[in-house]
Amino acid sequence: QWYFNQTQLLTYATNAVLHLSNVSSAQAGSYTVVLTNAYGSVTSTPATLTVFSPPVIVSPPHAQTVTVGGVAVFVVTATGNPPPSYQWLLNGTNNLPGANGSTLTLSNVQDAQAGLYSVVVSNIIGSITSVPVALMVLGAAPSITVQPLSITAMTGTTVVFSVTALGKAPLVYQWYANCTSPIAGSTNSTLRLK
Repeated sequence: QWYFNQTQLLTYATNAVLHLSNVSSAQAGSYTVVLTNAYGSVTSTPATLTVFSPPVIVSPPHAQTVTVGGVAVFVVTATGNPPPSYQWLLNGTNNLPGANGSTLTLSNVQDAQAGLYSVVVSNIIGSITSVPVALMVLGAAPSITVQPLSITAMTGTTVVFSVTALGKAPLVYQWYANCTSPIAGSTNSTLRLK
């Protein structure tokens, strides 16, 4: 009489040979057999069945949209025996050094990192590659690095205000009078008043 994990009676298994077909991971475990005759019984030492299975992606990574300087996180969930290893790819061919976990975290994201990300999940039985998902990188909001300076001028002289800004091109400028009224045609980094 054969037993699974020492307690589960296998009712169909009453021969010297235990035949398991179409083995699945649910059948992995220990097997023992109890031999009986008119004088008593003896139980074998457990024999372990290890079932290897190829990797399967349970939850694929999802597309990400971040601004320049932001953080993008890609996550994949996979199963397999032995436990799978991971290698993340950019645009299908570029191995990302050190990107070999189930989570890929990109900090301080820049324009050059935009593209299609996928992950190869593998073990000794086989490998599978996730469907590529996009990382879109949006430009950060512009910032003023040098503010316009206040000016005191004489009547009839020319006054020039200027500003220095950083941001993803193209930057669009619009000067205002008294903070509310746009000045027509004043769309450069400098404002000249005559």
